[in-house]
Amino acid sequence: MPTDSRRLKEPESKRTDSGTPDKGPKLRKLVVAEFVSLDGYIAGPSGHLDFGGDIEDEAEEMPKEMVATQRQWGTLLMGRRTYEEISESWAPVPIEGNPVATFMNTVPKVVVSRTLNDAPWGKWERARIISRQIGAELERLRREPGKDIAILGSASLVQQLARKGLVDEIKLIVFPVIVGGGTPLFSRVNHGLRLRLAESRRHKSGVLVLRYVPMS
Repeated sequence: MPTDSRRLKEPESKRTDSGTPDKGPKLRKLVVAEFVSLDGYIAGPSGHLDFGGDIEDEAEEMPKEMVATQRQWGTLLMGRRTYEEISESWAPVPIEGNPVATFMNTVPKVVVSRTLNDAPWGKWERARIISRQIGAELERLRREPGKDIAILGSASLVQQLARKGLVDEIKLIVFPVIVGGGTPLFSRVNHGLRLRLAESRRHKSGVLVLRYVPMS
């Protein structure tokens, strides 16, 4: 990924009493995490993630994949539309015996929106709202202690952050389906993003799990 002067930078090194450099707190990574069709859409023509649910073997493998992945995340970041869809889907789901629902309903969440004044999540803790100075707010968020920040759905937000060089990792779960239209993941990125494949795995169903990081 090309270097961008607006990219969040590591805190400047400081000297400790012993004279050794202190790099300060480590920034949390911004991780784009998406279900995507083979032709690059994160939602079908209906505007919803309505593909892949009937793929054989995924009823067993996907929950395991999600639980393993979510252990690495400490905050969810999303745009308004994704917030409305995910909160409507997950907030009513009982968490007893359901680790994915437990995570989705209890993890801290941040919504980027200029129109929302409140972001309730059923009976669970409300999401925080970022409505302006998005870059500065994200920098503060990244400096908070904890696990990585995952961006779900939110194609417009992903594209905005990618254009600014703020994405640290892209994890794609690619379904072996072609939907022919819908919401593309990267339609408004106005420069090339050079990535390195850091991990790849294949489910029995043919679903691919791909993890990319920017080229240094």
